[in-house]
Amino acid sequence: MSLALEQVINQAFSKEDAGKVERFLDKLLPYLDPQNTSVVGGFAIRYHLTIAGKDLSLRSFNDLDLIARSTKAVDAKIQEGFLVYHYHPLAEGSSYLALVDPDTRIKIDIFPYDPAPDKVDFVDFKGKPVALVSPEDQLIKTVLDTLKVKSGLVVDPKQFKDAEMLFEIVDKVKAAEWWRVRGYSQYPQDLQEAFYLAKQISRENPQLLKENPFKRPQPYNCSECRSDNMFKLTPMEQVYRVLGYVE
Repeated sequence: MSLALEQVINQAFSKEDAGKVERFLDKLLPYLDPQNTSVVGGFAIRYHLTIAGKDLSLRSFNDLDLIARSTKAVDAKIQEGFLVYHYHPLAEGSSYLALVDPDTRIKIDIFPYDPAPDKVDFVDFKGKPVALVSPEDQLIKTVLDTLKVKSGLVVDPKQFKDAEMLFEIVDKVKAAEWWRVRGYSQYPQDLQEAFYLAKQISRENPQLLKENPFKRPQPYNCSECRSDNMFKLTPMEQVYRVLGYVE
């Protein structure tokens, strides 16, 4: 079953957030190549849980995560309506890009295709195609995020909750096979065992669980950021003033 994004937005977001998200997508989508960008993270999770008939808490919506095959999948004219506050040019024409919409104060993180999804689902938003990663791909990425605790890194507890919910709706055989084929040799080769390992480590090391672990209390200098002919950075102080709260 597939639902248009407008329907999902009205079901999966609070009334206040629903209108904000629609305005945000109306503004953002014209700058994206729909064949080479895909929605990931919390928005994709909300979509898949909603079409699976799952009730979920109306978690506030402050950011959208995307993956892009290359930097060229994002029109540089996006700067006409959005503020660029991170731009990390990477190898092979990819980059990490972070922007904020000054109208809705929604942030956008655009990551490289890593890991590349096995499948994307194209859904309709007011006549425009939008690609979302499959629930199985999103589960694998979420489990990988929880496994950061294995390296002593801090993880947001919501990652564990999201993984639990995704396990309830995915094709478990397909997700398990994709996990094995990708060959994450540093982790158990069974997807559910890998997630169990992450949960076990987090229980034994509760200090590794922290909400919004990357939040910064004030503007900061990013050593990885660059400005070039394609993207110009907005001063971090200006970004913080627009957001009205810490990153």
